[in-house]
Amino acid sequence: PKDLSIGILYAANKEEDANFIKQELETKGINVKMQASSSVSKDYIAVHNLDIAGETINELKKTIPQIKDKHTVYDPVGINRTGKDMTIIISGL
Repeated sequence: PKDLSIGILYAANKEEDANFIKQELETKGINVKMQASSSVSKDYIAVHNLDIAGETINELKKTIPQIKDKHTVYDPVGINRTGKDMTIIISGL
């Protein structure tokens, strides 16, 4: 969906991976913001907007191999919320 907004929060040593995922999402017309963090301790996808269909998340996981195995959690007010529908967290571990 073109009106989807996704954040990528990544460990500094994972900037290349984060940029690749950003490019893949942008080719789908998705608005993406990135931010480095020193406190990223595990990989996961935080969904902030419950209106996002599971099919949308599954489709993204199928088409972007770097996120296919990331655990997905519902996090309406958590990490890096700031108006995004979801945040992809990439740890340096």
